[in-house]
Amino acid sequence: MRCSSLKEYVFGLLDYETGLMKEQYSNLYREFGSLIITDNSFEEIVSFEGLLDKLEAEYISKIKNQTFSKEFGQWGVYSSSDRKRLGEVNTE
Repeated sequence: MRCSSLKEYVFGLLDYETGLMKEQYSNLYREFGSLIITDNSFEEIVSFEGLLDKLEAEYISKIKNQTFSKEFGQWGVYSSSDRKRLGEVNTE
C-alpha cells in the first residue's frame, strides 16, 4: 500500500487478480474490515482504530489544507484528470 514512486500510502479498489490471490492465499493479506492490506506497510498495527490513528497523524495537516493529491513531490488540489478518475469510481 506504500507506493514507492509517491512515497505515500495508496488506496484503491481490489482488482480481479488480487482478489483471486486473496482467495487462494488468504494468509498473505491482512484485513481490517473491508480494507485489505497487500504489503507490510502496517505490520505494527493491530486494529482498525490503530490504522486510523496512524493515517490521521500522518495526513491531518494535508486534509485540513484540502491538499489531497500529490504530483511531482508536491501536495495540492485535485487536478482535472484526478477529478475525472474519481468520477469514474464514484457510483453514488
